Amino acid sequence: MLGVLSDYRHRQIGPALLAAAMRAYAADGMEYAAAGVDTDNPSGAVDLYESLGYVPTRGTILYALDV
Repeated sequence: MLGVLSDYRHRQIGPALLAAAMRAYAADGMEYAAAGVDTDNPSGAVDLYESLGYVPTRGTILYALDV
């Protein structure tokens, strides 16, 4: 899980953390990485992942009921 506090956003911290993680994954032999992102997230998470080369591959439907 990755999160950047709002006071620290727009300082390229998120992209730096993700890029470092991907380099570490590749160094360990991983060839594939995926992320679950809430497309309704107003923080810009979708844009962040897309800017790093992630592409949407499928959608998920979540059913919920308030009780």
